[in-house]
Amino acid sequence: FTERYQTDTLNKIAQMVQTFSKVLDTEKLERINSLDDFMNDDYLSIRDQAHSALNYNRDKWNEGYYVALYKVRDDQVYSIMYYNDQVGQYPFVDYMDKGSYFYQIYNEGKTLTDKISSFEGDYLYGMGPVYNKEGKIVAIIEVGTDMYGFMEENLKLVKSLFIETLTMLVIL
Repeated sequence: FTERYQTDTLNKIAQMVQTFSKVLDTEKLERINSLDDFMNDDYLSIRDQAHSALNYNRDKWNEGYYVALYKVRDDQVYSIMYYNDQVGQYPFVDYMDKGSYFYQIYNEGKTLTDKISSFEGDYLYGMGPVYNKEGKIVAIIEVGTDMYGFMEENLKLVKSLFIETLTMLVIL
C-alpha cells in the first residue's frame, strides 16, 4: 500500500512540476538575480504565483506541499525562493555535476522525482525546468510534500487493525 501511494504521489508531483512551471511569469523570474531582489515586486509576484498554484495550502489535497525555485549561475545552483520563506535568496545549493539531478534538469530538460529522508523528515519531491518564451531554461522548480501526515495516518490504521484483530481473537 505504501509503495503504491508513493508512486501515485510522485506521479502527481511530476504533473504539478510541469504545470506550475508554465504559470510562472518568466520575465519577472529572470529579473531576480541578486540578494537585492529578495521580496521586491518581481519576487513577490513569483512568490504569489507559486502559493496560488498550491491554492495557498488551503485544501486537503495540497496541505503538505511546497514549491522551491533554483537558478544556475557559473555552473552552481542557487536557491532563489522557498515556499515558507525560511531561507533567504541565493544560498548556494549544489554544483552542476553531470550525474546530479540539477544537471539533468538544466542541461537535458528532464523532469525527475524521488524520495528522500533527512533530519528534517521524509519527503517525496519532483524537479523540472522552467522555460521562458524563447524556450530557454531559466530556472528549476521543485514541488514536494512531507510524508509525516501520511506516516501518522498509516500508523493509526495499523494500530486500529491490530486492535480489531486482537479483539476478534479474544472473542473467538
